[in-house]
Amino acid sequence: MSPATPRARPGRWWRRSSGVGPATTAGEGPQERVVLYGRTGCHLCAQAREVVAEVTARTREAFREVDVDAPAEGEEAGDAPGALATRYGELVPVVLVDGEQHAVYHVDAARLEAALRRGPRRGGRRVRP
Repeated sequence: MSPATPRARPGRWWRRSSGVGPATTAGEGPQERVVLYGRTGCHLCAQAREVVAEVTARTREAFREVDVDAPAEGEEAGDAPGALATRYGELVPVVLVDGEQHAVYHVDAARLEAALRRGPRRGGRRVRP
């Protein structure tokens, strides 16, 4: 197997959609390529949300927004800060593209669009349709 050939994982087969849209796994719906980590009441998060929504609509990609202060499954609302709040703290908003950190605090629309048009990456290599 050459280094450019992706390795199959037992029980999980990766496939790329037909050119437009995010990568999917067999039996699942589209996976969001863009994740926006933020919190309620954060004006920078609101600005980032507007930019991400505009760019993902233009590039026909989905995005998911995650509130870092929301309790994770199994946590109660009054518990100590969760893992996301601890990890991102005051860095929000944080934008990930294909699982890699893309932006902190401010999102540049042109840079985000260029990253999405380049296509998804896995293992440091771009996946070609």
